[in-house]
Amino acid sequence: LTEAVYVSRTYVTRHGAGCLPYECKKEELGIAENDATNVHNEWQGSIRYARHGGTVDFTKYVRKDIAENSIKPEKTALFLTHLNETEGKIRTADRSLGDAGDIGISDFLKNEPVNVTFDSYYLSDAPDRAWKM
Repeated sequence: LTEAVYVSRTYVTRHGAGCLPYECKKEELGIAENDATNVHNEWQGSIRYARHGGTVDFTKYVRKDIAENSIKPEKTALFLTHLNETEGKIRTADRSLGDAGDIGISDFLKNEPVNVTFDSYYLSDAPDRAWKM
């Protein structure tokens, strides 16, 4: 395995019932766009929103996955989407990271454990979801 790729939004989403730590209203995240693909339906219910817990929570399951994987990747990449919806910030619940827990993308990528977990980053900050390295 040459590269393990992990994908996340700048905030957290989930459909249906069940635990969603740091759940909040969409408006609290500052998301103005209307998502035509995640509409309420009888199989999934409504989309729900939350903040990431912080940089440790953000990387915890990636580090666990890599540790438990029998094939270790040479590189680990992060695809981070929806930067256009959050003014280039990661929405977290960790207020030590910045105003209301929001942290700019460049500070987020420099923050340990993010910078020791991922070798490369792919960022999408355009409504057309164009990727930037």
